[in-house]
Amino acid sequence: MVYQILYKPFPALALSFVQAYWPKSVILTALRAKSIAKYAGLVWTNRQSGKFEAEETKMIRSCNHYLRFYLVEAAKSVKRVEPEFHDYYLKKYREVSKHQHKRTLVLNARKLVRLSDALLRNEQVYTPRRKVNR
Repeated sequence: MVYQILYKPFPALALSFVQAYWPKSVILTALRAKSIAKYAGLVWTNRQSGKFEAEETKMIRSCNHYLRFYLVEAAKSVKRVEPEFHDYYLKKYREVSKHQHKRTLVLNARKLVRLSDALLRNEQVYTPRRKVNR
């Protein structure tokens, strides 16, 4: 059943990369967005000891590098087209002073993974929000 849901024609947004670059084994075993993001390497390592927690940490290296690349590229192109993703990008960009662009693109890619996971689970087609002229 999961195989049938995930390989139906994918939403109209530029998300068709999922069908081409997500291995079937990953889709069938890691069905949650968090697991998919970790498999793609869109997470940071924990650096803490006692009450200390490092502000600057590295992204994990044990990941599917191709999937990470294509998710970040898709997030970059979606950011240009969708105002909701662009607003999220600007909000996250202003939060920190170091590594702003790279961090924000990865966070946008994680948001894109959550969106695609929800769309696939609910068997929905992506429809952007209507633009209202004021």
